[in-house]
Amino acid sequence: MSETESDLEHIIYSDECSFWLNHYNADEAWTRDPMEEEGRGTHGPKVHVWGAISSRGAISLTIFEENLAAIKYRNILRSKLREMNNLFPEGFIFMHDGSSVHRADISVNYLINNMPQTLIYPEWPSYSPDLDPIENVWELGVVKNQVSRGKSENIRSS
Repeated sequence: MSETESDLEHIIYSDECSFWLNHYNADEAWTRDPMEEEGRGTHGPKVHVWGAISSRGAISLTIFEENLAAIKYRNILRSKLREMNNLFPEGFIFMHDGSSVHRADISVNYLINNMPQTLIYPEWPSYSPDLDPIENVWELGVVKNQVSRGKSENIRSS
């Protein structure tokens, strides 16, 4: 994955996650796919989040309502590039998982031209907590549970 151990200090790990805003039950376990989560009645409003972490700190979250498509993903990367460059002025290695949105031509072309040091391998699954530590931020339930506990009725009030 990395040529030298010191490269690990320069990796920005990114990921997206979806949250149901008013779907929390301490007896239920979260699944990798929010559409598979069981609940009583409707799940209510849903929000999607893109985030990134590194050894030097986090990149600010992007919150959006629509499902993630390649154009939206490229636009998120474009809007966060300055923040990533400020965190790592000497350069960084960008990492994301093997999601089809990440492998789309528009995403790959943007990365080639703007973040040439990108770790993405088609054989990586879209959910890979062993390879991408930010997955654990979402999936350990800490973030999902805190968002859901607010019992928001709409995205604007959360």
